[in-house]
Amino acid sequence: MSIKRGLARVQFIACHSEIVELLEQGYTVRNIYDDFVSSKKISMSYTSFARYIQIRIKKAEEYSNKTTNKEQSAKTQDKKQEQEIQQEKAKINSITPKIKEKKNESIEAIQFDSYKDFI
Repeated sequence: MSIKRGLARVQFIACHSEIVELLEQGYTVRNIYDDFVSSKKISMSYTSFARYIQIRIKKAEEYSNKTTNKEQSAKTQDKKQEQEIQQEKAKINSITPKIKEKKNESIEAIQFDSYKDFI
């Protein structure tokens, strides 16, 4: 089958959504190709059709999965960072009363020393 250069791509793009739907339903690439050729929706070779399936659909799915995984790992890292921040805040909050207690003891000691000076 000889068709004009670039026409196979145009035909594939025109049928893209229908192809994806049929693949999701479980049809094989060969069955989809045979059906489209018999209904004259496409006139490209099976090799070209299979190549467009590989390039346009499967690689797009792989890319989508990779970006989803990256987003999930970014969310996981954000959660870890948030947990670390919460732990640091908890440490600070547990230390703060001790610091205030030490400060009050120091103030009392200074006040007592000052009081001795007046006696």
